[in-house]
Amino acid sequence: ATAAAATAVAERPSLLEGVASRGGGSGSGATGGGGGGGAFRFLPDPPLVALEVEASQAALAVLLHLHTAGEEPAASGGTKGGGDDKSQSDAQAAAAASSRHRLAGLATRILRDFARLASDEGGGCVGAQARDEINARAPLAVDALKALARFSDDLFAEKVEEAFPVLTALVRCEHAPAEVTRVLGEVFTAKIGPLVISSLGKS
Repeated sequence: ATAAAATAVAERPSLLEGVASRGGGSGSGATGGGGGGGAFRFLPDPPLVALEVEASQAALAVLLHLHTAGEEPAASGGTKGGGDDKSQSDAQAAAAASSRHRLAGLATRILRDFARLASDEGGGCVGAQARDEINARAPLAVDALKALARFSDDLFAEKVEEAFPVLTALVRCEHAPAEVTRVLGEVFTAKIGPLVISSLGKS
């Protein structure tokens, strides 16, 4: 792995190479006016969207794990073992309580940003660059929707006022990839539908 990384670095265009080629061409200024001035070579821009997507996916996974792990001891009705098991259960519950609001906020923000990107708010057609960004961010939107579907019932009911406008905005997105639309339907079936039925039953 180290050798492969070294090879990749060695094959990457170097700023020093650009400086050397420019300096060796002509001494008549920055434009290198003569026949030997080479073009200045820059390092490629970092893949910022890909890095943001990977970081957000990692944060979602960690927060969702803390949330679901904290819910499991409560759902099982307590612990069977002694003090160590109880302290571990208490720690999981505390981690879940501290992560639930951050998890809901992160998932909602991801979906809100994606809905804004994939909507027609910019006016009509989506250009090639915007479509590339939509496709790059689609897996993150799918992960955020799947996280919503795994919210505990009480957490989803608590955050539904924030989540529902975002979900309906995604429904109106004509440029959302098919996978986003499919998982969005699953969220409505698993979470929104039961809430509506429950509210109708109470009324």
